[in-house]
Parts: sequence; C-alpha cells; structure tokens
Amino acid sequence: MKLLTRYRNNQPLPDALMKQIHSHFKYYWANNRIRQVQRDNDFMILLPTSIKRAIIVHFLFDDIFYNFRTFFKPEKYKDSKFLYDVAYGLMPRFFSEREEENVIYDEEEDVLEMYFV
Repeated sequence: MKLLTRYRNNQPLPDALMKQIHSHFKYYWANNRIRQVQRDNDFMILLPTSIKRAIIVHFLFDDIFYNFRTFFKPEKYKDSKFLYDVAYGLMPRFFSEREEENVIYDEEEDVLEMYFV
C-alpha cells in the first residue's frame, strides 16, 4: 500500500479503495487453487507428466472444466496439454454485487482476461 501512495504524490489511498484491495487479495489467497502446485515446485517437477496433468485437470479443476464443458471440451482434451496449460491461467476473481462496484471493464477498454461466471 505504501508503494501505491508514491503514485498519488505521497497521498494515502482512500479508505474505500484500500478495503477493496484488501478484500480482493484476501479472496484471491483463500481461493487460489494452483498456488501449491506451481510448475517450478520441486515436488511437481519430479512427477511424471501424466500424474501432473491428472492432479491439475482431474482433481483441482475438474469442476470448472465440467461446468464449462461446452467451452473446454474436457472429454476431447482430458489427457492433453491444453487443459493443463489453461489451468495455470485460471485465477479466482471476486466482484461486488454493489451497483457502484460492479463494472468489470469500461467501454473501449482493452480486454486482457476472460471471465467464466
């Protein structure tokens, strides 16, 4: 938070924004499924490829790939590198139900992420 104040000429961030940032990271850290099995994790490096893919695709993210099966086609790609690679890009996000906070992207803003709701 201190680093962010530099971009505001050493003015503190508004309390509402600080609460939003805190809530975001609290939710992210509590719901980040992939944090313990990063690709550079010593344990994961030692596992055979088929077991790594099974852990990621069929255990950690099975519900997501199933719920969005028309998009991901898990029956076609169940043992492929595709779903394994996609899983490492899936990140938890929380969006408020409050009207003034529910804009994800503004009009004509560059879109850098895809959201599955």
